[in-house]
Amino acid sequence: MDRKEPMYYLRQDGDQADLPKKVYLEPTSLCNLHCSICFRHGWIGETTGHMELWRFHALAEELASLGCVEEIFFGGMGEPLFHPDICRMIAALPEGKKISLLTNGTLLTPERSRALLDAGLSELWVSMDGFEKPVYESIQSGSRFDRILANLQAFNEARAGTDVRLCVTFVVTPENVGQLAQINAFADRFQVDELNISHMIPGAPVSRADMLYERADIPVGRMRRFSPCAGPVEEHVCPFISRNAVFVRWDGKVVPCMQLLHSCETYLYEEKRRITSFSYGRIGEQTLMDCWRSPAYAEFRERVRIFYFPFCTICWGCEDRKENLMDCVYGEAPTCGACLWATGKVFCP
Repeated sequence: MDRKEPMYYLRQDGDQADLPKKVYLEPTSLCNLHCSICFRHGWIGETTGHMELWRFHALAEELASLGCVEEIFFGGMGEPLFHPDICRMIAALPEGKKISLLTNGTLLTPERSRALLDAGLSELWVSMDGFEKPVYESIQSGSRFDRILANLQAFNEARAGTDVRLCVTFVVTPENVGQLAQINAFADRFQVDELNISHMIPGAPVSRADMLYERADIPVGRMRRFSPCAGPVEEHVCPFISRNAVFVRWDGKVVPCMQLLHSCETYLYEEKRRITSFSYGRIGEQTLMDCWRSPAYAEFRERVRIFYFPFCTICWGCEDRKENLMDCVYGEAPTCGACLWATGKVFCP
């Protein structure tokens, strides 16, 4: 029997047009913090740097002609505001697109806030993993809680009277889970429009109980206000592929998702996993649409949409789950059966 017979599929692809809608752009892979929960600590053979402006402008020029792209999101694994030309990059993007940016907030000075708004920023996401000074500073190492609060206040003053949104992302850990009781008050104080709550990708062995994945009072995903009543999570669905998203790394490589952005070592509970990054072309050598339409990338998106992978997060039967290079169903890299984004436990804005 053909092992790709439809009876094996979890779902069939619908009528959704196969065109990119959201472009995650990593302007830099450098960061000025050393957060304890960041899986940058487990990077394998990764180099760092800023995106070259000629490469960015090649992408920006193409995005101007792509009506299918609705949002450009500056994020990735570096701190976007660390790029010296970040405001000029935002200003160079085509009008009519939603422009979002995720920052740790340390470089969000009053002058930078005004410059971001003048450049055309639509939405700012700020990473806040604690709402009290000791907890926040123990996780977001190198930052200062009081400075972040002042920066947020300055950003609110700058965006007053505009449609620019302020959003907060929070990563749940055993150390900060108690802080969730304060997230709504914090959101009210700083006029936060939206929250994104996610479990973490472990960078060290963590027991199943300590990962908090099964707690019903911790919903994950995007919401207006935190509610201690979690709904059902959508499992075996890639939040990037299902939303027609694509990543462009700082070096121009075109990558399908956050999981495959950089090679690193992470953990599936107590078990170490080795993640190898995968790309399907490079901006400056190909256009974004040439990369998107490449047979290998199109075939990968098809596999992910039907989720033709074993469920490695609940199966402990073989060694394949320890890497993303092979699995017991399809057998072709990259494999997604042990990806925590696809379990509904980890969620990016």
